[in-house]
Amino acid sequence: MWLKKRILEVYLNVVEFSKGIYGIESAAHYYYKTTAKQLNSAQSSHLAALLPNPIYYQNTQNKQFKRRKNRINKEIRITPLKSSQ
Repeated sequence: MWLKKRILEVYLNVVEFSKGIYGIESAAHYYYKTTAKQLNSAQSSHLAALLPNPIYYQNTQNKQFKRRKNRINKEIRITPLKSSQ
């Protein structure tokens, strides 16, 4: 049985972030010309807000997308990051 962390890792590596753009690494390069590891919190929240329906949420003028992104930004600011050690 997979742990939640492993399920999330696999999902982020296969999810379609845009037409023909699969996985978080490809999405980081496509949207921000950087690696997934180098994404800042605003960039990460943008990509997270696209899920689970990136094609629908690609239109950043979508009010629901803006609410999702703002909620994720708020969570990132108030939730301390845990070390992966």
